Amino acid sequence: MKSLIKKIKSSKLSVILRNNLNYRSIPFNFKKIKYSSVSDAFLWRTDNGFSTIFKYTDILKLFFKIEDSYIEIIFYSKENKLIKKLIINEMDYSNEILIDSELLNNLKDYGTFYIYHFTNQKIEN
Repeated sequence: MKSLIKKIKSSKLSVILRNNLNYRSIPFNFKKIKYSSVSDAFLWRTDNGFSTIFKYTDILKLFFKIEDSYIEIIFYSKENKLIKKLIINEMDYSNEILIDSELLNNLKDYGTFYIYHFTNQKIEN
């Protein structure tokens, strides 16, 4: 009987209802996640003498104490064409990168970039 109640409580419908009713809401469900990829999107600009300083955190190390995480930063032009892909393996808790025309092959323009956080470890609850 207890296992049936647990299954009902953790079902997708139950989680949706609980979160929408704000009753014992569940912010994340990691049961089916083996490895993570967390992403976000940002703007960059290098024209007219501008540069972008991007500060980021090793969130997998900060929240999950995972030591071997790495990030990929993928840059796109304003036309959504791939410009460059960076992989950064060694990070501190707090990091920053200068996005200027030199980093982007002397391009003086603007566009978007995405940062992905990866690990090869399984994330436990």
